[in-house]
This record gives sequence, C-alpha cells and structure tokens, in this order.
Amino acid sequence: MNQPIEGLRPEEPKIDKRTKEYRDSLRADVRADVRADDARDSIREAELRAQEIIDSLGDSVYQTDEFYIDPNIIPAGWSYQWRRQSVAGKEDPHYMVSLKRSGWREVPASRHPEMMPIGWEGAIEKKGLVLMELPKILVDRKNADDKREAIDQLRNSEAMLREAPPNTATRDDPGLAKAGLNVAKRTFERPIPQSE
Repeated sequence: MNQPIEGLRPEEPKIDKRTKEYRDSLRADVRADVRADDARDSIREAELRAQEIIDSLGDSVYQTDEFYIDPNIIPAGWSYQWRRQSVAGKEDPHYMVSLKRSGWREVPASRHPEMMPIGWEGAIEKKGLVLMELPKILVDRKNADDKREAIDQLRNSEAMLREAPPNTATRDDPGLAKAGLNVAKRTFERPIPQSE
C-alpha cells in the first residue's frame, strides 16, 4: 500500500523538452547558479575588505577620531600635532609664521602618502588643520611647564580658599563641613592648548 492517495499529491507538470519554456527554465537554473556563486564571491570579498578596514582602523570603525595619528608612524624623537591653518576657509599667515618661528614644521605628504589623496604634494592637511612636527624633547619641556603652571594655580586657589577675612569663621570650620559647604575637589586635567 505504498501508493499515494489520488488527488493529495500534486502532479508533476509535464514539460515538453522541445519547447522554448523548457529551454528558458534551463537558462534560469544556470543564471541562478551563477548568481549564487557571484553572491558567495561578493560576500567573501566584503568579509576580506571589512577585515582590512578593522586591521587599519581598529574595532570601532564608525567611532574613529578622524584626526588620530598612529604613534607607530611618528619618527623616533619627534612629536606630531594638528595645528590651525585656517578658520572658515580664511588662512591665518601670521599664526603660521609664529609656529614656524617656534620650531614647528609641516609634515610632508610624501612621508605618509596614505593620509592624503593620490598625487598630493605638500603638507598633510585636513579641515583647516595642518599636521606639523616638533622635536619631542621640546614638546615634553612645554608640557612640563604647563603642568607646573597648572599646579601653581591650583595651590594659589587652595591658599585663597583656606584664608578667611577678619572676624569670620575659617574655611575649615567643622560646622561648614557638616553642611557640605566647604567641600572642594581636586582634579587634574590636561590644559587646552593656547594659540602661540
């Protein structure tokens, strides 16, 4: 009794192999196979390209800092910084002259061609900024001076907080501490670079 019940099983359509419909159905099968192969190749190519991008930009591809400079590409003994070249399309030649007087010089695009369009000559530029370099020892000295100045300002501010005018309670009065009025917090932050 392995016979199918009549009417429950769809009948196979009979195709005349001599007709145009039959030849078109064969071509459609071949095209579908080709499209499937193309899709697999396309997916593989996309996966390889994604891996290249992740390798060069890191895992956070869409949250990258467009001004990030990989420290590994900076030559030993040098420091790179983005410096202002123009604001709203208007160049500031006096500022650029002051940077050059203080030792900054532009990083040529020939040193890092991957950072600029093909065939670009001159300095590496991006959105009104130019990539400049200075010997690292000078940058370290400037950072140490900035830190020393910030600590001095903090100490002066703390000294003024501790002082009290005549006939007033001192700043460290226990009553003020209970009320939460003399709470001062100390934090250290990197200073915002000032125009030179």
